[in-house]
Amino acid sequence: MRALIALLAMLMTAGLALAEDQQPLPAALPSISPGMTIDQVVAILGEPEKIADLGSKQIYVYKTLRVTFVDGVVPPVADSTVTGTKAVDPLRYEIGLGGLVAVSAAFLLGRMSRPANKVPPALPVQPQNPVRPTNLIRRLDELEQLMDLGILTPEEFESEKDKLRNLA
Repeated sequence: MRALIALLAMLMTAGLALAEDQQPLPAALPSISPGMTIDQVVAILGEPEKIADLGSKQIYVYKTLRVTFVDGVVPPVADSTVTGTKAVDPLRYEIGLGGLVAVSAAFLLGRMSRPANKVPPALPVQPQNPVRPTNLIRRLDELEQLMDLGILTPEEFESEKDKLRNLA
């Protein structure tokens, strides 16, 4: 339990440290507008991480944005070839991460509160009634022969004879 609490505290501290290390978003993000050339976009956003050259269509991939050029210019926004991705909102990211940590902690606490391999208690075993011999005299004769051969002692013979009396 203490280890789990320590783990939760460590994760929360790490999350706060991430939040403190994040740089504030600039007040005004640079904007790209239709009709801009490749050189104008590169002057605003810098060099892209990747460039996909598809002939008359080129896609410049940045960390948080993809800019599509058709014939060297940004096409009108209504064109379906223009795609962009938004930056991840840090607050939403931290809220989602916090929820994940909380659900994980609840799951682990639930597992710790019950034994892993709980086996239901065994039912008491009822002794089964021994099968009654069909012929008690025959069984007594067999026991007497075993005593005569030395396989049974006189005490064992008497014990078995008492058992047969209890069955009758």
